[in-house]
Amino acid sequence: MNARKAGLIGIAIVVVVTFYVWHKKAFFNESRPEDRNYSGKVGDTSSEQGSRGIRLEGMKYTEISEDGKQCWKIMSKEVEVFLDQKKSLLTDVKAEFYLKNDQRNGAIKLSADKGIFWAGVKDIEVYGNVVVTLPDGTELRTEKAVYRNKDKELSSETPLSISSGWLNGQVGKWRYNLDDDKGYGEGGVKVELKAMPGGTKKTGILR
Repeated sequence: MNARKAGLIGIAIVVVVTFYVWHKKAFFNESRPEDRNYSGKVGDTSSEQGSRGIRLEGMKYTEISEDGKQCWKIMSKEVEVFLDQKKSLLTDVKAEFYLKNDQRNGAIKLSADKGIFWAGVKDIEVYGNVVVTLPDGTELRTEKAVYRNKDKELSSETPLSISSGWLNGQVGKWRYNLDDDKGYGEGGVKVELKAMPGGTKKTGILR
């Protein structure tokens, strides 16, 4: 190997290492919630029209607790990273949130067309064909949902449809606390039981 070739290889290694260190520091450095752009609606990417991020073929991130347990993980087939804003735009999103009291069997699964991952505060926003599947198989479908990592809470402010082996229903908004393993619905909850004694159905509305 001649000196010129060795020198070029050395320069290439320095460039790669420098980019890796800068990317890790910029992308995963803590950011304050007020630094984030909340002026648009969830799914509003108009602020990106004048700039381009770093496009990658896929992403997988797993959040680990201080005692070494998995808290949640998120994956996407395509991602566009904006280092200055510490956020990533996601396409074809899938996530799993593990319940505190049942790490092995208790997992809430989520899928959506698009999403935003805020690296600094580790919050997740998803939109478009959002499907949330609870550990018992109950499915909730909506258009937008948010996970706040600080509160360990998954929520949706848009109407949801609910479906399981024994009921169908609707709810105006919904939230689920992972630490408490409890879900809460508000806003004209309507439930139709599909499996009643004698094969009858019963419909009720809660306000």
